[in-house]
Amino acid sequence: MKKLLCVLLSLALILSLIPTIVFASDIIQSVVVLGIDEPVDGAPYDRFASLPSNATYTIFKEPEWYDETDERFLEAGDTFKAGHSYTVSVWLEPNNGYEFASTATTTDVKASINGKTAKAGKAFEYQRWAMVVASYTFLEVAQAKPVGQVTIEIARPKPGEKVSYNAKITGEGVKLMERIPDLMDVYKNAINGIEWDDNTTNHNMLEGETFTVGHEYGLSVFIEPEDGYKLDEFYENYEVTINGRNPTVMSGFGEERRGYYVSYDCIGEVGEVNFNIVEPEVGSAPFFKGYAENGNVDWEVTELSYFDKSTREHLEAYDTFEEGHYYEIYFRMQAKDGYDFTKDENGNFDQSKITINGHTPSDSGYFSNVWRTGFVKSCYGPLKKNSENLPLTLRDDELVNDIVQSIYLYDLEKPKAGATPDYITVWFSEYYYPVMSSTEVEKWGVCWKNVTAGKDLAVEESVFEEGNEYEAHIRVTTNYKMKLDGIKAYVDGTEPDRIIDVKENEVTLVYNFGMLGEKKSETQTEPEKPTEKEPEKEPEKPTEIEKPTETEKPTQTEKPAETEKPAEKPTEAEKPQDTKSNPFVDVIKGQYYYDAVLWAAENGITGGTSANTFSPDANCSRAQVVTFLHRMIASPEPAAITLPFADVKTSDYFYKPVKWAYGSKITGGTSNTTFSPDESCTRAQVVTFLWRTAGQQKASVISNPFTDVKADSYYYDAVLWAVENGITGGTSANTFSPDDSCTRGQVVTFLYRFINAE
Repeated sequence: MKKLLCVLLSLALILSLIPTIVFASDIIQSVVVLGIDEPVDGAPYDRFASLPSNATYTIFKEPEWYDETDERFLEAGDTFKAGHSYTVSVWLEPNNGYEFASTATTTDVKASINGKTAKAGKAFEYQRWAMVVASYTFLEVAQAKPVGQVTIEIARPKPGEKVSYNAKITGEGVKLMERIPDLMDVYKNAINGIEWDDNTTNHNMLEGETFTVGHEYGLSVFIEPEDGYKLDEFYENYEVTINGRNPTVMSGFGEERRGYYVSYDCIGEVGEVNFNIVEPEVGSAPFFKGYAENGNVDWEVTELSYFDKSTREHLEAYDTFEEGHYYEIYFRMQAKDGYDFTKDENGNFDQSKITINGHTPSDSGYFSNVWRTGFVKSCYGPLKKNSENLPLTLRDDELVNDIVQSIYLYDLEKPKAGATPDYITVWFSEYYYPVMSSTEVEKWGVCWKNVTAGKDLAVEESVFEEGNEYEAHIRVTTNYKMKLDGIKAYVDGTEPDRIIDVKENEVTLVYNFGMLGEKKSETQTEPEKPTEKEPEKEPEKPTEIEKPTETEKPTQTEKPAETEKPAEKPTEAEKPQDTKSNPFVDVIKGQYYYDAVLWAAENGITGGTSANTFSPDANCSRAQVVTFLHRMIASPEPAAITLPFADVKTSDYFYKPVKWAYGSKITGGTSNTTFSPDESCTRAQVVTFLWRTAGQQKASVISNPFTDVKADSYYYDAVLWAVENGITGGTSANTFSPDDSCTRGQVVTFLYRFINAE
């Protein structure tokens, strides 16, 4: 028995020394490594590699990089350098049941990395070539080119449509990120470098899901440079836009990759909408009620008004329609939450979708991308007894008194020795405007002439010289009929020296400023500019500034009335004509804010500081500005939020407007906990509030004429937008005075131009 046991033990020992039989099909003859980012000047080295889906081997550890030029291994934080050579090595081990092909002294495995022939070497000496290392040397790294302008276009959220991952990216040396390193769990549903999130339900969107009307969606886009390019770590040499917007830069992706974020509201189209109203009929009274035949439109019936264009008076409930008169019906419309009025193929408001009683209105417009509000006008007449008074499609301008008889322009800087000519003129009327021309000697309808030298001044690089006589020739045009005989005109309250080239729709005003160095008597000075210059930068906490002298304090919480309403209404909201209808002794016809003040009083935006004073030169507080703005767009309900401001109480007249402005991101306060309602509102803040109300539109012009408006200021885009849309022309040709306090006259003027802007 002992002999048998010894034999068995010896046999077991011998068998343990004999290699296990391995079939030829289990021998790995070649290895393929993919997905390694090749060296790019300035980029960190890549720690990621991938294998084919059918590989019978796995990666043992992350790739290792060796700098052949400096003769050292790369460490965390190192980046590739131009001119250096680098070798990448990847350790591989076989799956269970497989072995790498080998001999006693070398390996027979063939290797490739990123499709390039690589070396396969011995990794460890035990267990019959249990591992191999594949390595490849990248020769001298070329100097990387900077990535330039990058534009990304992708379908915006539309109700019922599927989320899109097909983005179009334009830009040299950049592409959408194929994989998102280190954050796969966070952005696990990203496809083609794109991920969608439903911010309303806090839900990460999956492929095939559809957008829901009224929801807010977040779009994350990830980009990386192509081989031979790099992204500027200081963001100076390239700019990224997504659907024309500047996105928020996301952190955590390193300098060789970038993530960007924008959000969108999923807005449904209102479509066709017909407004049903009671049309004018001889002898009947106006009826201030109606309804919209579309469930996606809210109609504030209190906004409906009737205007007698024959008498130029607004009708009250006790008035009646008269035979032979022309009447204009005006009201505001607002899309419901989650909807917007239909746009045409150019993205503009499609007026063809709006009708009144089945008829095309005389005019309709869209003045807020944020609140999605607009207006509708229709003109009827002349009224006849026992007949159908259809709206006028083509109005007879002469019969309805739309004749330009007076022209008022403002803010043209007078010549000064050494100064450059001013080409900014401001107007406040829908009836006329300076010719929007641009030639070598004319800009925005203004041409300066050197009478002494007998030549026109060039728009670029001209200066006024002492001892020369200068004239300004201003061309004004109109869409209406112009009174050819005896038309009146004023620039900054001063009549022209002569009027020339009078045509049916154009006239040229000539102002002679005399010889520079000699005084020329003036009948009226320029409109007073703001004088206070206390700095305040939003949203940072402003420094202490003098409180406004405004004494008016509305008392109602929801929609406060002014302390006392004007004794009479102006005769027309958009363009008052008769001084007798103006109750304010300190608002004189010919002043730049005249029309705006009467418009504001007529529309309940603000009254006066007493029964017969408006105090146009008094400073306007932050609380008053947001209150005026809130009333201007029909006092919408604020979002259901909690105000963080300790200085705004529920009993304050401005509580609801401030809550609306904060919830709508029109203002963020002067700090995290203060709004500073009694602080004087600056010119920069007012135009910024309006710009945000309009949807933060980019100005189409790039040039900035103002030396005191810097590109990095929070109000930069707002100021350029305001100038382009005729809301303000600055306090001079090259200054905007952003930190000056805004007066009551200026604030209502800005609002008036905003509402009447094209």
